[in-house]
Amino acid sequence: MTTAPNILSWLGLSLIQASAITPGTVYLAAWAFAFGAVVGSFLNVVIWRMPLGKSVVAPRSRCPKCRSSIRGYDNIPILSWLVLFGKCRDCKTNISGRYPIVEFGVGLLVMLLACVEGLNNGMNLPIDLQVLASNSIWWGWATMGLHAVVLLTLFCQTMILFDGKSVPRKLFAMSIIAAILVPALFAGVRPAAVSTGIIASPLLAYLATTVAGASAGIIIGWLCLPATFNEQQDRLSTVWAFGICGLAFGWQAAVAIGLLSSIGYFAAKLTLCVTRIQQRLPRAVTTLLAAIGYLLCWGEICVALPQLGLYMNSMTLCGATLGVAIISLATSWLPKSPAKNLALHAVRPTRQDGSSKPENETIAV
Repeated sequence: MTTAPNILSWLGLSLIQASAITPGTVYLAAWAFAFGAVVGSFLNVVIWRMPLGKSVVAPRSRCPKCRSSIRGYDNIPILSWLVLFGKCRDCKTNISGRYPIVEFGVGLLVMLLACVEGLNNGMNLPIDLQVLASNSIWWGWATMGLHAVVLLTLFCQTMILFDGKSVPRKLFAMSIIAAILVPALFAGVRPAAVSTGIIASPLLAYLATTVAGASAGIIIGWLCLPATFNEQQDRLSTVWAFGICGLAFGWQAAVAIGLLSSIGYFAAKLTLCVTRIQQRLPRAVTTLLAAIGYLLCWGEICVALPQLGLYMNSMTLCGATLGVAIISLATSWLPKSPAKNLALHAVRPTRQDGSSKPENETIAV
């Protein structure tokens, strides 16, 4: 296996190489950011409405106070919020800064994936350069699309848990479908089959890799549950998240992401306990960050740490799995600090009937 030399690949920013910057790539990167911001605007709707069992397409977004519909020119991601100074155009009610933050974050994530996978045809992945050269340009964009769907699903899960709600299982439906279909249509999207040297049939290798990936992810997810013992949240969504990671990325990536995210979660919870900071910290936060970092730097991680990449053997697999279990148990033994939800919530004004129940439908779509 060989990878292209890239001193910035650990940051997932291979496009910033002087040789890669052209007016065309900058233009496409800008469009990727704009498209991601639009997707982020829609995800604001998904994050708020889906846990409530509401439709994400109707009715149109409206101000929670004056009930006026949000105009089309007030729905431009990020810019509309800045132009209106974070207020409703009609009644001047404050609108949460969470909306532009989500739009900017999703736009940045989509742009990074486009730079290292779409524009560079998967140069961040641990695949031989000859294999990359033989693939069409659509291979890189298909890989980027699959990774974007999975990461944005994990992002929605994280934000829903930050709001203290249960994650609806239908949130994971699109990721499951994409994780099954895309690798079947584009060989090599999962960089390594479960046993390439043993299974000669491509179909059997695909099926074995799919089953192995999903199984490894589910097992890792279950082993992570003790760490969430003190969390008053939807704990089983952790199993779903790792199952999708294994299904989409392969069993090696699921195990590596599980180990890295477990270490990160233990360190974060220990920091909160020592500093006595009152903050809700869903397990999905470190899962999302570990998945993003692993995907963007996948190739370089496999070069520097082969045992966490495609060359994970049975001993490393058992050691990493045992490590996840031990770290999860150690995390569950940490004292529980009083949680105070400091997430950036949307505007929740008092209802007109005088009750204290919040009413919120201001979604910038």
